[in-house]
Amino acid sequence: MRRVLFVLVTALLAVLGGTAPARASTAVVATCGATLTTDAHLTGDLSCPAGDGLTLSGSVTLDLRGFRLIGPGRDSTAIGVIVTTESSVTVRNGRIQGWGVGLGDPDQAAFTAAVRGVTFAGNGTGLVAIFDTTTVTGSRFVANTTGLTSFFAFTQVSGSTFARNGLAAGNSEGLLTITDSRLTDNPRGVSCGDGCTITRTTLRYGTTALTGGMQVVDSVIANYSRGIVSAGSFPLSDVVTVTGTRFVGNGTATAVDGYGVLTVRSSTFRDNVVGFTTLPGSEDVSVLLDGNRFTRNGDGILSTVAGVRLRANAAVRNLGWGIHAPGAVDLGGNTARGNGRSPQCVGVVCAGS
Repeated sequence: MRRVLFVLVTALLAVLGGTAPARASTAVVATCGATLTTDAHLTGDLSCPAGDGLTLSGSVTLDLRGFRLIGPGRDSTAIGVIVTTESSVTVRNGRIQGWGVGLGDPDQAAFTAAVRGVTFAGNGTGLVAIFDTTTVTGSRFVANTTGLTSFFAFTQVSGSTFARNGLAAGNSEGLLTITDSRLTDNPRGVSCGDGCTITRTTLRYGTTALTGGMQVVDSVIANYSRGIVSAGSFPLSDVVTVTGTRFVGNGTATAVDGYGVLTVRSSTFRDNVVGFTTLPGSEDVSVLLDGNRFTRNGDGILSTVAGVRLRANAAVRNLGWGIHAPGAVDLGGNTARGNGRSPQCVGVVCAGS
């Protein structure tokens, strides 16, 4: 009885001028062409045959609730979700498909976005991150011309999948990080114009896995024509650092071209046509191969450019050359045995040969 009286008195005080009990906010239902300034959701698939889809302005959450936001086609100029300047938005739980751009800002102004559990499919570009911070978690980029593009932004991708895109992800200035993700059947994996970090990520099947300046850590690169190529023209070069990564079944696993800069440490190369090579036209390259293992490749290390530094690499049972690097800088500790061509090492002194 006392509890009932307490509740009644509390309600009466609120009516007489006290603080009224908080009411749960009700999200609005999104419709084509709408500009949303409060949280919104879909109640079913939303198809927009012409024009842009939805515009998010301010601090807004768009919950797709497992439904599709469908546009007029990847070749259109329409944008599925426009994020206005200086907005901070969350988009989650659904599918954005058939747009020129799935999510972005046509004015190329800064915004902050969190994308969670969204599939971008069949777009020209799935997601365009510009100038600020975008986080992508648990999402999928499927059969887009380009999955994700980052311009002058800090873009973080984790636990996500890129499949059958022409280019999985690209970066122009800023920083792009991809962690704990999978890239499969993309002809081009990641093209990095500035700073990229690839960590605990698997890339399989395509033409070129990674290009540009980047760090690659504890990842797998498999079944590409070319895994990683560090290239450059004087005085600018792609600076690539690789640590603890497995290269399996590629044509050329790692290479430098022009004035490339490449450091590979504690990595393994198996069943590639060649583990490391310098491409024709390479000149003043900077290369350090340190503590790697090359086994069952066509050739392990094959270089004709002076100055490649080799330390503590093991070349075992490769069909052709183990280590063939005339003019290399021998930092010691290299070993070779059971390779198809003799001598086992050229350019460095190897134990076990």
